[in-house]
Amino acid sequence: MNLIKILLISVAFITASGCTATSSEPIAEQRLTYVSPGDNLMLTTVTDINDNVVALNDTQNNKLVILFATWCHDSQRFIKQLTASPLINDPSITIVGFGREETPQSLREFATKFNVNFSLVADSDRSIYDQFANTGIPRIILVDHNNKIVKTIIGEQPNAIKHVVW
Repeated sequence: MNLIKILLISVAFITASGCTATSSEPIAEQRLTYVSPGDNLMLTTVTDINDNVVALNDTQNNKLVILFATWCHDSQRFIKQLTASPLINDPSITIVGFGREETPQSLREFATKFNVNFSLVADSDRSIYDQFANTGIPRIILVDHNNKIVKTIIGEQPNAIKHVVW
């Protein structure tokens, strides 16, 4: 009986932890976000997996920055919600996904599988992710056309897409 209780508690803990950690990283007790509304977006340009330069400092569009991992079910759910939403075709929004600890090849496979048509950037060493947070994916950062952060979201809730409003 005690073994069953331990097993059930373990399964509940793993399920509740979401996509906060990889198998090589401990689950953090507190999820810290290193950027706040009103901060300037620190990234100006990035190069995506197709060698296209993406200007994140353009003042024409709002930006939707997604920090995610291809293996994370919460990230997968958010990407599916995004690709099914009107945001995906809004010409006034630049969408860029950063694959935390991902390679260009894993992101290409993910893009094909999930029908992604926005820029994806491999963040294989977490150098980009670590500028924004300590743990928790997907992380969604809304940036206005003046390159000011409007809102940050930890997208582990089932309908995270509803919170993507500038």
